[in-house]
Amino acid sequence: MVTRRMADLPVSFQEWERAARRKLGEERFAYVASGAGSGSSVAENVEALKKWKLVPMIQRNTTSLSLSVEVLGMDFPVPFMLAPVRGLAYLRENGEEICARAAKSSTVPLVLSNLSSITPELVSQLMGKTPKFFQLYPCSDLEIVDSFIRRVEQAGYQGIFLTVDTVPGVIQYSGPRTNEYQNYGNEVYFSDPVFLSRLKKHPREDRQAALDMIRLIRKTRFTWEEITRIHKMTNLPIVLKGVLNPRDALEAISIGVQGIVVSNHGGRSVDAVVSPLDVLPEIREAAGDRLAVLYDGGIHSGYDIVKVLALGADAVLVGRAYVYGLAVAGEQGLTAIFKMMNREIENALVSLSCSSVGELERSFVRRV
Repeated sequence: MVTRRMADLPVSFQEWERAARRKLGEERFAYVASGAGSGSSVAENVEALKKWKLVPMIQRNTTSLSLSVEVLGMDFPVPFMLAPVRGLAYLRENGEEICARAAKSSTVPLVLSNLSSITPELVSQLMGKTPKFFQLYPCSDLEIVDSFIRRVEQAGYQGIFLTVDTVPGVIQYSGPRTNEYQNYGNEVYFSDPVFLSRLKKHPREDRQAALDMIRLIRKTRFTWEEITRIHKMTNLPIVLKGVLNPRDALEAISIGVQGIVVSNHGGRSVDAVVSPLDVLPEIREAAGDRLAVLYDGGIHSGYDIVKVLALGADAVLVGRAYVYGLAVAGEQGLTAIFKMMNREIENALVSLSCSSVGELERSFVRRV
């Protein structure tokens, strides 16, 4: 592993993004950076955050700062977590392992992608007691779904994030030009006994048939009936990732779901949809304290995290920012990203005269 001086690493999100473009090349960079359609939803996620500004107060005693939050009945050391991203090994060799080690050393919670390049069992071993969750995509074979759930239960995961905002045939004008990325991120399936029982040959013997089977059984959307069915399969907390409508938050509460992620899939699923920040306050008001409300979309800094927490989120998912750190400098890059975000959160808290993120509320931000 090549270790770089901290002074040689990028600092801002924009610097990390430029460095990642150089490191990855256009095809792999497009896989991370591109969005649906023209990418307007990706840009608007960022612009929505820029429209909100912090409102500082004359400082009180903030010599002792706490970044911890309580989410789903668990204590998170920091108010952000790593969002699920498919096939991190496509972007850097052993990408998932590197992220798991960095998350553990920095005590940052992680949501493992359903389309990971390594098994959930290995990630659990690498993470230890650091909070970890498993993302689940729609699947037409409920026996495979049940097998995934049993595996992550036994591996010590603390919850399941059901991604509910995927759509068929995503349209991208400037996305990757090949399907090379689809060769990565299949290990959860390839290591599953029920999935393997559906194949005539092991993926080592006929990889293409196994990939075709994944495409065959993957669905494009959860229905409420399926969400209810999966909720009954496990005692783990269920979090719906991809909620933008207050009515869906109320429906989630009615069936006993424990949390939601206000998200438009990072702008990657459908273009021209509302920014999650524009609906977060309304969803928080509708949900009250009856379920955890998390946020995902356009987070570039600790200052962004503070704004979102002040607007009602319990915690925040970080996506592209950590992926760029991974691509550029591996574990060292991830650690640098985490440290900078923590410093920015602390800096913002001091300016707001808050001693903890739990004190953040709407009066500390203003839309301009």
